[in-house]
Amino acid sequence: VEKDFYYIAGKNVDPAGNAATWIYGMKNATEVFYLVYDVGGWQLVPAADTFPAPAIDTGALYNVSRIFAENGDLVASPSVTGREIEITANTTRILVREGAETKSYAFDSRTGALIPSHEE
Repeated sequence: VEKDFYYIAGKNVDPAGNAATWIYGMKNATEVFYLVYDVGGWQLVPAADTFPAPAIDTGALYNVSRIFAENGDLVASPSVTGREIEITANTTRILVREGAETKSYAFDSRTGALIPSHEE
């Protein structure tokens, strides 16, 4: 059965880009759903009838671990207390918490290039 990915999110992300929980927004011919993976295994969660973004070409995604390795000064510094990842067709967004402050960094989902904040 063919499935399209529209959204990918990682929660509780470590400095290498590995998440404790992964959430996949998916659609097939008959349903729209989230597929969630965490320490308890896989869970299927019904979703709204559509996703706002175009489908993600998963074969063209830039490796998230490489984004972390190449941008460690921004997303993996020792002062970071938490991280989350959101991936859509065009953008990989990494949210970084340092104390009470949250910073958002956007990267091109296909090249891994940092997108300057004024171009988002």
